[in-house]
Amino acid sequence: YIDLSGATAGRLGAYPATIVQSIWERDFRRRSSGPDVLPAHADVLVVGAGIVGLFTALHYKRKRPAQRVLVVERGPWPSGASVKNAGFACFGSPSELLHDLDAEGEDAMLGRVEERWRGLLELRAELGDAAIAFEPSGGHELFRMDDPLYSRVADRFTALNKSLASVFSCEVFRWDDALVGRSGVGESRVAAALADLEGPIDTGQMIQALIEKTLAAGITIAWETSLMRIEEEGDHVVAIVGDGRSIRCARIVVATNGYARELLPGIDVTPARGQVLLTSPIEGLTLKGTFHLDEGFYYF
Repeated sequence: YIDLSGATAGRLGAYPATIVQSIWERDFRRRSSGPDVLPAHADVLVVGAGIVGLFTALHYKRKRPAQRVLVVERGPWPSGASVKNAGFACFGSPSELLHDLDAEGEDAMLGRVEERWRGLLELRAELGDAAIAFEPSGGHELFRMDDPLYSRVADRFTALNKSLASVFSCEVFRWDDALVGRSGVGESRVAAALADLEGPIDTGQMIQALIEKTLAAGITIAWETSLMRIEEEGDHVVAIVGDGRSIRCARIVVATNGYARELLPGIDVTPARGQVLLTSPIEGLTLKGTFHLDEGFYYF
């Protein structure tokens, strides 16, 4: 995030960029055991304190409570996508799922939807709706009615719902004809498909609740600790951190998403760029819920 306010605007080259927190991190208060308690050995070392890393550590500790589990995070709080994404508790919009169906087949599409849905249910059950600020306000996909994408989705709408019946016990998508009039979108030739099961969450609150649960389980989290490299030595591995200290581990889990190749050069993972744009309030716009466009590539 680059601060373009005041004198910096228009003269970016003349001023250093100011790095600021994302809007989901502003109210985030970290509670940790700190980097000074970095142990010399661990049964399991998890790299990355995002949602995947913390849940990995938590579930491992529950199964093997006597073992030492350590999480290292290079930022002063979880600094990756887990607290910078848009907070969508979603399993896929109609055009996205139809694209996946055509590209990969029905089994692959349904398998992915089921995993997303089960993951959302488990997240809500583990942390609670209040802790993650889940709002069951629905997820929409918007279409311009003169767009060929709308026609393709409308023609297959019923068939898509029938296909999803194997995952859900209710009809997933329905047309919300009254949305435009009540939301202030301002266009009469807009159609909206609604999934009542979706909604937004607050990713900052979510990760804070998960951190508290992780620490309560007896797991150590070392903040501002960068892992530089991993070395294999016989029946164990050694993790070298940024200040030169080493941690002897039985196992290491790399949970850094797109940046995993920094530690594991041989894997075929490349980070993709995403952008979040924040507007000032728009007069007359009363949208409620989460919204998708163009096969899920745009959402707001």
